[in-house]
Amino acid sequence: MIRDRFHALRDRLLGDPVWRERLARLPFGSARSARHTRELFGLVGGFVFSQALAAGIDLGLFDLLRGRALPVEELGERLGLPPAGRDALVQALLAAGLLERRGAAVGLSINGLVIATDPGIVAMIRHNRLLYRDLSNPAAVFAHPGRGELARFWPYAGHTGESGDYSELMRVSAGFVVPLLLSSVRFFRFRSIVDVGGGTGALLQAIAREAPRAELHLADLPAVAALARERFSAEGAAGRIAVHDLPEGAGLPIKADCIIFSRLLHDRDDEEAFRLLRVAAGALQPGGRLIVAEPMAGAAGPEATAYFAAYFAALGSGRLREPQQIDLLAGRAGLRPNRRLRTPSPLLAIRTYVSVRRN
Repeated sequence: MIRDRFHALRDRLLGDPVWRERLARLPFGSARSARHTRELFGLVGGFVFSQALAAGIDLGLFDLLRGRALPVEELGERLGLPPAGRDALVQALLAAGLLERRGAAVGLSINGLVIATDPGIVAMIRHNRLLYRDLSNPAAVFAHPGRGELARFWPYAGHTGESGDYSELMRVSAGFVVPLLLSSVRFFRFRSIVDVGGGTGALLQAIAREAPRAELHLADLPAVAALARERFSAEGAAGRIAVHDLPEGAGLPIKADCIIFSRLLHDRDDEEAFRLLRVAAGALQPGGRLIVAEPMAGAAGPEATAYFAAYFAALGSGRLREPQQIDLLAGRAGLRPNRRLRTPSPLLAIRTYVSVRRN
């Protein structure tokens, strides 16, 4: 084929350092060479952005600059940084687009302000330290998935993590997911709603305000369900949301006309994802809906796709799926794709399904 011949010629020429140098001297080649150089260095240096961001959080820089700008010298004094370290951190965060210059001072950019005001983002950035420690030996992450610190954090699928730590992370980071779901799904239309893997109930508590007449149920691992009961009892919501233990491999003990899988399938392998979809199909009332909300390949973009690929390798299970791949699993489980709901975020896609099985 012509395309194969073109690729063979391109690879032969650009694979030769001498030819690369000759092509880079040509007018069209110099611009292309510079672009590829920036792209390759971006791959090497991109890790520094995340570490500079983490340093800024640990040092309190984002809290300090929230709502005001400061001269660089004063910023360094307040953070307790020597001039060399101060200048390096400011330069890195300016390059990352998290700070902006305002005359002789620096302040937060829009992205920096989002970080300063969203505890869920901060929690996930701190959580990523587990992934970064695993990636200090990157070949091991891909050669031996699921054997590092990140895998040990999670309390399911054979891992030994603490349910309290996991549940708190999911609760705080729900601030990113909840508004998108509430703006995309009309929960007041449903009579009974089950949030599978709902943690300590942040999503259901928000749904309770949108759907005051709906019966609300939370189903999660027994240890997580116990934490949800404690939280609901302490906040006076125990009578509003019923909590059910859902041991691994078990089915739902209730029927509902709306079941929610929020950030549930993507960190599970196909076999377990299929089982959960079958559980949902068997528990849906006639005409009910399954709502799947999570990052999906395609919409997520290349950076997010690469991040999740490494994350799930370190976790040892799950993957970022195309919507069509979820559709295939759902079809095998007895569910028919219903709607693909738009969200303003590339990191959360929403699909709805209806049961085609007779209950």
